Amino acid sequence: MVLASGGVFGVTSYLLSLRRHETGVRLALGASPGDILRSTVAKALSPVSHGIAVGIGVALVGLRLVQTRLHGLDLGGLPEAGLVALGVLGIAFLAALYPALEAAGTDPAVPLRSE
Repeated sequence: MVLASGGVFGVTSYLLSLRRHETGVRLALGASPGDILRSTVAKALSPVSHGIAVGIGVALVGLRLVQTRLHGLDLGGLPEAGLVALGVLGIAFLAALYPALEAAGTDPAVPLRSE
């Protein structure tokens, strides 16, 4: 979980640094900091949610394959996978929140002057 949150934080910070000019333009044109915050967090959580969906699908298929090979073995299922998925999504949200707050608080003149 620590590694996943560190990776999401690092990637989100890097992607925001690449989009600093765009964020400044959007703020200068009238976008509210809340709009910037929502769009930034949504863009950070999109790949995480896609990864969770694929991971749960693969895990459930693998679980069914193992259960057919080992008779009488109950390995759990959907409730545990859903709990882990919610945990990963929560950690990703918290990891993306700081860079999003930083982007929302950016002075629009600074990125526009640097280009």
